[in-house]
Amino acid sequence: MKTVRLLSELSAFIFVLLLASACNSDIFVDPVPDMEESISLEGFNGSKTIKFKKKGLKSIHFDHYYGFNWEPYTTYYGHDGSEIRTPKSMDEVSKVISSSNYFALELNFMDDEVEIISLDNAYIAPLDIIVSFDYGYAVKSTIIKIGVGKPYDIVDFNYFIDKYVTTTEVISGIPNTVHNNTPNTVKSIIYPYKDAQSKLTLTPEDDAYWSEHAVGNISIPFFKDGEWTMYKTEDVEATIGTPNSFASGMVNIDEEAYVEIPPNSSVSYRVHVTYAILETGFATTVKMPNTDIERIVWGKLNLRQPIDYYIETKSLLL
Repeated sequence: MKTVRLLSELSAFIFVLLLASACNSDIFVDPVPDMEESISLEGFNGSKTIKFKKKGLKSIHFDHYYGFNWEPYTTYYGHDGSEIRTPKSMDEVSKVISSSNYFALELNFMDDEVEIISLDNAYIAPLDIIVSFDYGYAVKSTIIKIGVGKPYDIVDFNYFIDKYVTTTEVISGIPNTVHNNTPNTVKSIIYPYKDAQSKLTLTPEDDAYWSEHAVGNISIPFFKDGEWTMYKTEDVEATIGTPNSFASGMVNIDEEAYVEIPPNSSVSYRVHVTYAILETGFATTVKMPNTDIERIVWGKLNLRQPIDYYIETKSLLL
């Protein structure tokens, strides 16, 4: 009996030791408080501060709901304001800037708060950016709703002057009819260039990125004396990725032409306008208006300018 009692007491002692050992091996972590599910910011310098736990943060990630490849780039800054190429720990990071072809977002870390600033949104619509804070044992996310900001500024524009193609095209207007109920010949005034504007289209190689996202005043060639003046230019306001119509300084939109209408008759007329067409390549530097982040955009330039016209007439008896 003594032997059995001794074994029983020894087993109980070992069980207590194992239980104590198991308790000592538990890992206790600080709970991560819930974050706001979403916040809304103005697209240009909008900011908001939310509750946040900096202790234990392992990494931070940015994502979105959209199908385009946005090529995000994250830059880390230390407590002294200097850039950290590869931080060893998030403890040494006080600020993060994530930028892409469309936006720039800044996060300033405090112990229990994070300030989120929308530096730029060059997209043509609001953006929803998901920011995830990874603590290793838990991940907390919030959706940053960035409003429409300002498009990229075109700061430097160049077109190729050694490789280009020139053609012409005739565009016919809508037929019109004028009447003369008098015994005398009368003249009807026509403005042949009234609706014949020049048109510039800058088609980027990567249309998904740049269509309608960059605007600026640029210098382009014009047609004069039977040729394109590649070294002389006129300035126009242009948006990349969408047709830009404008009145060229080489065309007098107020120029008058006349159609003679015999007595007691009608005349049907139609204006045919000849356009000179230039096709070449372009390269431009665009810059976000607030952060000065610059990108280079390549693409094709198509420029159409009215250069001549003729009026087709046909007499009709009343």
